[in-house]
Amino acid sequence: MNIKIKKIIESCLQEIDLEDEVISKTLSSVDFVEVQKTTSESHGDYYSNIAMKLSKFLRKNPETIAKQIKAIILEKKYEQIKNIEVKKPGFINFFIENSARASIVTKIIKSKNIFDGFKSMNPKKIHLEFVSANPTGPLHVGHGRGLIYGKTLCSILRTQGHDVHTEYYVNNIGKQIDILSISVVLSLMNLKKPFNDVDIYNGKYISTIASKLKIKYEDKLIPLKNDLTKKDSFSSFLEYIMVNLDSYLELRNSVIDIIIYEYIKIDLDELDVVFSNWFLESELIKNNFVYNILDKIKDKDLSYLKDGAIWFKSTKYGDDKDRVLVRANGALTYFATDIAYHSIKLKKYDQIINVWGSDHHGYVPRLLNALKGIGYDTTKISIHLIQFANLYRDGEKISMSTRSGEFITLKSLIDEIGSDAINFFYIDKKIEQHLDFDINTALSKDKDNPVYYIQYAHARIEKIKSKIDLNKLDFDNAQLLESKEQALLRLLNSYEDTFRMAINTLQPQMITNYLYKLSQSFHSYYGNIKIIDDEINYSRVSLIIAIQKVLKDGLNLFNINAPEDM
Repeated sequence: MNIKIKKIIESCLQEIDLEDEVISKTLSSVDFVEVQKTTSESHGDYYSNIAMKLSKFLRKNPETIAKQIKAIILEKKYEQIKNIEVKKPGFINFFIENSARASIVTKIIKSKNIFDGFKSMNPKKIHLEFVSANPTGPLHVGHGRGLIYGKTLCSILRTQGHDVHTEYYVNNIGKQIDILSISVVLSLMNLKKPFNDVDIYNGKYISTIASKLKIKYEDKLIPLKNDLTKKDSFSSFLEYIMVNLDSYLELRNSVIDIIIYEYIKIDLDELDVVFSNWFLESELIKNNFVYNILDKIKDKDLSYLKDGAIWFKSTKYGDDKDRVLVRANGALTYFATDIAYHSIKLKKYDQIINVWGSDHHGYVPRLLNALKGIGYDTTKISIHLIQFANLYRDGEKISMSTRSGEFITLKSLIDEIGSDAINFFYIDKKIEQHLDFDINTALSKDKDNPVYYIQYAHARIEKIKSKIDLNKLDFDNAQLLESKEQALLRLLNSYEDTFRMAINTLQPQMITNYLYKLSQSFHSYYGNIKIIDDEINYSRVSLIIAIQKVLKDGLNLFNINAPEDM
């Protein structure tokens, strides 16, 4: 209905005495005429601020312009519009005929999928990177928000008809991987050796990995044990292992493989997350991608040598200091490999979407400036920063530490509350907001648990359907006159606008909030209105079937079950 009213306004504006220049600058923009759902029934169903926008061009009182638009529309006698009111300073409020409002029921019931009309006119080839947690341990609950948001973006974008390539970027080189590997080595040798320069990884999973590698590597490590006990620092310990254990690199790769295939991928499978590709950071070195990029940076005079290290001129783009690309010991920084990685993506895809943690806030402009500096179109890149999620149980915040091994794995959370709750709760707020995830709420079976409440509404409707002959279904909008029925019809009429806004702005929480509100309104309706009495009111049955379809298709978008019985 929002789109219909928008088109009505656009048509009527052609009859207003506008200058040609104004018409070209305003009406040519598809977003110039805005129509929004009202927040109060007393203000009608929809409103538009078009008069206030036009007043800037026409230099007329917006209220005068609004009245002129109102007169033109009423004169044309559109069957959908019952009345129009003009409110200061120039808002135009539209009241919709009950019959027009009720027509949404038939439209929804007849639709194969309510998202069928959401296809983009310009489908793109999109690269979507999300999760990409370092392979230093199992996924924990802190990774869940980025994972679910990325998974949901993929679903939304594919709903729009885009060709979405999902990728997990594996940081399989660098110091953190060496720390992980040495942590396993220490476990294999039964050495609980603290280092003064790094914290090693602890936790049950380290000893589990060690046990899997024991047969292959224990005999090779035992002869080294006496000398290793004398190494006080991590760097000296690592150096000795790398020199004296010929199979160190093999061991390191084995550790990474176990983490990926026996921990991370299993957790992803639990949530039906399948990546198109797993990209290894080491490939950037193996195939010289990163060194080619370093040459480009040098050719653009954006790097220099200082203290044995290669630096990027970040201060040229407003950074507080220049940043290292290659350390004095020859080790590549994450910054260098990331520039190379994005250069590959930019050559292959129309749009690049990264879902990262909020700790990347200062890093984003640095990366974009480097890419722009060497000639890439950075407007193709959008980066979504996820705020942290805090986990609560019994009102107490749960503290976690990855290095110490004190954390709750994502798998354990799935086992406790189920994937439906995971899929819902992690996207139920804007990603810019901190998320407090309450386990007790996720386990409750009442209206405080939005997942349960929405699913229960779906199951309730299914129970009603099981008691009647759906072949006799007949819809007469004249029978839906109760205030609660009209409220439900208003909600149903707003689903398309709400979902379209959520999809276009990539804000899935708008849909989850809507589904909860629709469920809430249905439960209230169910408790006060007889749908099946001595006679079956098939118009009311049609109404709740339409509600059920919106709930089901909405839940399916997030890979959340729509149960038929609860």
